[in-house]
Amino acid sequence: MKKYIFILSAFILLLSSNVKSQFVVYEEDEGKKPYTDYQIFETHSTDLTKPETLFDFRILNTGDTIIDVRIHIDSVLNSDGDAEFCINENCSHPVLQGFNYPFEGEHLYIEPGHLQPYASTCKFANRTEGIDKNLPVDYVLKFYQIDKTGKEVGTPLHVRCRYTSKTSATDKLSTKGQQIISEHLTPRELR
Repeated sequence: MKKYIFILSAFILLLSSNVKSQFVVYEEDEGKKPYTDYQIFETHSTDLTKPETLFDFRILNTGDTIIDVRIHIDSVLNSDGDAEFCINENCSHPVLQGFNYPFEGEHLYIEPGHLQPYASTCKFANRTEGIDKNLPVDYVLKFYQIDKTGKEVGTPLHVRCRYTSKTSATDKLSTKGQQIISEHLTPRELR
């Protein structure tokens, strides 16, 4: 009997671990170019009045049931959190590693087959040139679904939001800068 319970438990665990997320993250105004896992959104400005400074996005529910999406700040490099994250009209500053958006008790529900309404666009913006101005500022945002119990389900999507000054392009980083970034990232994140 114990053997059958173990096999059934393993089967249920296998099924639940293979659940695919049912969302796609798009650029805000287009809904045409989906972000890929660990894609880099790069800007050279900290001026929040300039559209190219903002990582703004909308989420498409590709499934047939309502979904609840969260965004986790996986990592922050070369910043003390001087950034802004807005969902609908709720904006947070600072943005720190380990935080989830929307906050506990708030939800980002998206109806089946719908693109998140334009009015509820989400935005992230870095507001600092960095602790070390010779290195990029890097935030990794992890998009994921939660079920009714608040448990993460499916496969997450990561987007790297990067600020580099106009004078130091990412591909011209110093050896020291590349080493510091590499020490904080897994090989998968370095893509």
